[in-house]
Amino acid sequence: MDALFDTEWHTTRPADFPLPARAWLPDTQVLVARATAGDTRGLLVAAKAGHNGESHNHNDVGSFIVALDAHPLLIDVGVGTYRKETFSPD
Repeated sequence: MDALFDTEWHTTRPADFPLPARAWLPDTQVLVARATAGDTRGLLVAAKAGHNGESHNHNDVGSFIVALDAHPLLIDVGVGTYRKETFSPD
């Protein structure tokens, strides 16, 4: 509610989104790497790692996106329909 009545918050221009060349977030195992810092042009890879010991992770853990000039080139579509075997160690 404070934000609704904060006139400075309403009039402040949003900051530009940072576009680092590389970012690794070890606690969540997220990686983003791009060709040039501060530029959406070129190749970008974003990946989420993980392991089955993490809460809510399953055998389908991990995903990625490869983009070129800010347009998806390759995407990880996942495992499809969840079945009993999706959640088993085999």
